[in-house]
Amino acid sequence: MSSSVKDFAKQLKAVREWERANLPFHQPQIALDILIYSQLSGSEFPDAGMKDLHLNIQHSEDRVREVRKKLIKNGWMDVVAHGVDGRSKCIRPTPRLISLFEEYQKIYKMI
Repeated sequence: MSSSVKDFAKQLKAVREWERANLPFHQPQIALDILIYSQLSGSEFPDAGMKDLHLNIQHSEDRVREVRKKLIKNGWMDVVAHGVDGRSKCIRPTPRLISLFEEYQKIYKMI
């Protein structure tokens, strides 16, 4: 194995260690997918509603709902009224999540 591959493996290990220490969940794939989606809401998905979340996250609806509720309860995302359809709700990242993603971005720039 070349030294560049070993160096890359060390960098990935450092990223994973940072994730375990700083990311707010125990089911990383589902929660990270939800957090990424909420981070994109307002820009790529300007009216990202709950239904859209469930359609775009490729996990069981019950599990997505459970993890989403925990993330909202713990202050990582907010639920706000839909801009057009008052019957719907949208998810938005909180300043806490935005700050976490800024930190996460720095970790990935190491690679």
